[in-house]
Parts: sequence; structure tokens; C-alpha cells
Amino acid sequence: MRGRRLNRFARLATRLLAAPRALVWVVGEGTAVVESWPTGSAGAEMAALCRRVARLGGPLTLAGDGDEGPAFAGVPLVGPEGELLGVLAVTDSGPRTWTEEDLRDLGDLGAACSAQMRLRLRSDQVQRAGEAADEAASLAEAEADRMETLLSRAQLLLRAAEDLGDTSGLEEVWARVSELAGGDLKPSYVGLALVGEDGLLRQVGGPSTEAEPLSGPEEGYGIDAYRPGARAVRERHTVIVADRRTMRTGPVRGRYGSGTR
Repeated sequence: MRGRRLNRFARLATRLLAAPRALVWVVGEGTAVVESWPTGSAGAEMAALCRRVARLGGPLTLAGDGDEGPAFAGVPLVGPEGELLGVLAVTDSGPRTWTEEDLRDLGDLGAACSAQMRLRLRSDQVQRAGEAADEAASLAEAEADRMETLLSRAQLLLRAAEDLGDTSGLEEVWARVSELAGGDLKPSYVGLALVGEDGLLRQVGGPSTEAEPLSGPEEGYGIDAYRPGARAVRERHTVIVADRRTMRTGPVRGRYGSGTR
């Protein structure tokens, strides 16, 4: 809990108790945070006295006589479970006897400051809970999308297994694959290329395109070619190409999906 806007309680303490200096000493992570009035007036001595209040767990008053240092009065600031949140303290420049009314006023102001700090803590907790809920919702949505994609792929594979089981030739295989891909992917072109005994890829079925020109019995290309089909065979995964120009003119640079059979 940071000491944001808590120096107003220090300012009120100086007016209410007619003291020249006051501070709110807030327990922090690793180091304490100090909000003082006037701003920057709190020194190491005041911080040390606040630590004494924290250890004591109750009000502390010093008259400022002898070697005790300045006149000091401080009260602990507590959280909803009684945990220490900080200390509200005032000091005077000379010896001073703190009256019961002084301590009552400082205690009342400390209670108001504690309430403000508890409200800030609760607000921070609600904000963190909201952020965690948003993150969980995003993860759940992403997982739902992933499962839907996997289901769609599984259904496509099942349909492919059923439809290709009774095919009698490569032309018919190409036709069935075109029908399957046309449903969900809506492609402008579907091609089928096979690796021959000579290690060359040859396209069978379907019209010729600029990216994958139709290869006859004597034509073909090796798996080291830059074409998408060659790369899919060579690297054994799905190849995605951003545009036609890349397919026609240069090495394919794409992202991977599922494996290629």
C-alpha cells in the first residue's frame, strides 16, 4: 500500500494538534513510504520513532525531555484484520506534555486514515480481481477457439477417410479432395502432387496454375524446389504462403500448421 494522498492526514494532524510536523509512515514492500507535512520535513529520527510504534503495536508519546529527542506522539494504523498498515505521528520542536485530548484527536484522525487505507487496499484488490477475471476469460475464449479448430479438423479428417476410402484413381482422389477443401477453406485452387519413383513431384488432376503448373509424365520438380508443394514434402509440415507473388518468384516464407502426410 503506497502513501498516495495520505499527506493530507499529516497536514490535518499539524493543525489539529498545533504541531509543526507530522507524517504518515506506511509499511511498504521492502521499504516504508513516508508522506509528511510540510512535504519533505520528516527525517530519519521520525521514521525511527514510527518503527518503535510499529513494534509496540500501540500509541507512543515522548515529552522530548533530556536525550529522548523531539516531543513525539504516534498511533498505529491498522488493516481489516488488525494488521499494521503504518503509523500516524506528530512532533514538536521543544518539550511538550501531550494531553488526553491530544491523544484522542490523534487517535480519531488515525482511525480515519486507517479507513482510507483499507478502502484503497480493497479498491486495489477489486482491480486485481477484475484483471485476473479478464485474463481468465481471454484464456477460456482462446481455448474454446482452439477446441473448435481441432474439432473442425477432426471432422474434416473423418470425412476425408470416408470419402477417399472407395476412390479408384488419382483423378477421383483429386476430385474428392477438392470437394472436401471447398466446404470450409473455400480455395480458388486445389492441386494434388505426388512423389514419383524418381523422386520428382508431379501434379495430377486439376487445372494448371502460375504457382503449380501442370506437369506431364516427363516433367516434374525436385523436393528442393522453392514451390509450396516441394517444401511441404521436404519439411513435412503444412506450408502457408502470404501471397501469389511469393509463390511465383521466390523462396517460400510461411508459418507452420499441422504435419503433411
